[in-house]
Amino acid sequence: MKTVKVLHILKNIQRGGVEQFILNQYKILSNRNLIFDLCVFGPDNNINDSYMIAQFEKRGSHIYYLPYPNKKTIDFMKAFVQLLNTESYDAVHCHQNLFSGVILPLAAYCKVPIRIAHAHTAQERKKTGVLRSFYTQLMRFSINKFSTHRLGASQAANQFVYGNYRQAEFLPNGIELTSFQVEYPHNLRKKLNLEETSILIGHIGSFKPMKNHAYLLKVFEQIQRVTPQAHLVLVGDGKLRPIIENKVKELNLTNTVNFLGNQSEIASLLAEFDVFLFPSIYEGLGLAVIEAQAAGIPSIISDSLPSEIDLGLGLVEREPLNNLNAWVKTVEKTIHSELPALSVDERLERIKEMNFDNQSSAKKLLEIYENR
Repeated sequence: MKTVKVLHILKNIQRGGVEQFILNQYKILSNRNLIFDLCVFGPDNNINDSYMIAQFEKRGSHIYYLPYPNKKTIDFMKAFVQLLNTESYDAVHCHQNLFSGVILPLAAYCKVPIRIAHAHTAQERKKTGVLRSFYTQLMRFSINKFSTHRLGASQAANQFVYGNYRQAEFLPNGIELTSFQVEYPHNLRKKLNLEETSILIGHIGSFKPMKNHAYLLKVFEQIQRVTPQAHLVLVGDGKLRPIIENKVKELNLTNTVNFLGNQSEIASLLAEFDVFLFPSIYEGLGLAVIEAQAAGIPSIISDSLPSEIDLGLGLVEREPLNNLNAWVKTVEKTIHSELPALSVDERLERIKEMNFDNQSSAKKLLEIYENR
């Protein structure tokens, strides 16, 4: 059987939801004749995560570092066309939202038969105005003209990237269910030198503006005043981490906020939390909330996030970001409430029913890659 070569387009390689999604699919499809290569923007430097790079490379991936398109547009386009002509890919899978409108015409020019646009966000923190509106409409037109497949992490993401174009498909970012079937030892409190009675409030996400860590600290500061045994655990890394660390010092929360950095064993960490907070300003979906529900952990999330994020297990509460008191009250209520009486099997079966498992996502992608 012919080997199918797929080139994934990413801004960089981090331990984010998109990169983890691609890696999960690659693991599942490892017994198929598939090769996943990655094209990222900018030089090979410390922006990219060495752990994730190693995970891809040990599975046979080649990683290509091209010039930043927003700084050296012509150089990027020349290098990208040369890469496509040299490697003869069967599919280009672009995860760069509106910028797919630049990538996919080049892939069409190089006669790549399968050209996939994949929407992962429902908003962007960009300048608004006439020029931005023109760019958005131009990119949507280009994507819809030159893509062969249009996928999205949520209906909101599809609407943002593709506009009113109807032939865009919702493809859930799946999670690995087997890791949530294990009963993990509860030893995080011991590792952090905390009392066993400590209440752990968790968050998982890169330190980016959209993740809203500053607001998270405001919520936690209020909670700490009424629940002194509460501790905040932040999992992830990113450019804004030093700023948030300084903010923690300013608020005198150093002894109650724990920075764990990037972690690979997410399921075991979630099992330690009493409640999960996710006050993102926007998300394409918010995979960490799906994982929290798989672990049976109650989540309080911002009400602007896509509706698909709530699996109907009674574990998700939504609150508006303009009402800090509502967040504090809901967290306090959740801490002192009993969890829904759902078994692990019931939770995971629900996730399967809604196609949020990796197997369902991989099956759909394989059909696209093999052009079935």
